[in-house]
Amino acid sequence: MGIYPEYRKDKVQYTAGGLTWTEYRETPGLVEERTVTATSWSVKERTDCFCCSCDDERPGSDPACRNHGWAAQRPCQTHNLPGQTWGDEAGPALDGVMPLSVQEYRNKKELQ
Repeated sequence: MGIYPEYRKDKVQYTAGGLTWTEYRETPGLVEERTVTATSWSVKERTDCFCCSCDDERPGSDPACRNHGWAAQRPCQTHNLPGQTWGDEAGPALDGVMPLSVQEYRNKKELQ
């Protein structure tokens, strides 16, 4: 052991409160320990989502799907995320037009 603290930890255990382990910090003449419990993760910020608007049997069938699309990206109301307009691939009628949101598109498909 040098002049700098050395750290080690015991095995991780699964408990009702989450993952728990004991950490040790050793310096010359002193050994300290603490019990650490990791709680579940919470979402701080969502920067993207992969909500699918394709047909259930055919992934990639919606060219504006947030997960499988290639020509645009539908906005998502569930995750409050913007979309991306149709590109040149969609043709001049849709170029620069925002597609329906994932939720609107799904509702429209269910009504058909």
